[in-house]
Amino acid sequence: MKVIILAAGIGRRMGRLGKDVPKCLFTINGETLLKIKLDILENLGICQEDIFVVVGEEGECWSKKNIEKIKGISNNLVFNSQNITFEQGFSFFKGIENVEEDDLLVMDGDLLLDKQVMEKMILNRANSILLVKNPKTEKPAGNKVVLGENNQVSKITREEVQGEYTIYLGAFLIKKKDFETCKKEIKEQCFYKSDLGFFLNELSEKISINIFVNDENSFNLNKPEDFKQVTLKF
Repeated sequence: MKVIILAAGIGRRMGRLGKDVPKCLFTINGETLLKIKLDILENLGICQEDIFVVVGEEGECWSKKNIEKIKGISNNLVFNSQNITFEQGFSFFKGIENVEEDDLLVMDGDLLLDKQVMEKMILNRANSILLVKNPKTEKPAGNKVVLGENNQVSKITREEVQGEYTIYLGAFLIKKKDFETCKKEIKEQCFYKSDLGFFLNELSEKISINIFVNDENSFNLNKPEDFKQVTLKF
């Protein structure tokens, strides 16, 4: 099992805090978000040399001081020198270029999952999977995941959807049998300026992807109020 943590963002929606510190260095009850994730993964048997953290170089938060702090947590960094020019798709491309073929877990750097959720994803024996949640509002933000036949993903979109759907949570697992297809697909430059929903939608046309629904014990740190909520829960 290999892991890529996509942490090269600049935290635009986090206000002043996001300008000073990358979200992976946000402290939750005395521990950084990145360290919490790495500890859980290592506790589940994944060696640190198999965990790749994609970090940025553009933006105030990606100072030498903050990079050194991250190096003190993980010595397996991949640098995205164009993290403002390009979007998350490019970070994933940079990450997977450094990874040998294997089962691959990919997580947003601002996503916090508890051990039980990560373990269930890692132990998945079926197809590649997306981590999703059920929508809680009529018009939820994020990528909508629509299922087709055999409980497989048929569409991922930010547009309005008729019928039932779930919301992509910011983590997915690519099985080893699908690794090369995934790596080949992300090399298409059209994905570099988009979030991963666009890429995953195209990928779902080439491989079988199921969903793993998780409505509890997961948090995306997008806004200051999210950070306060996570601090109370973990």
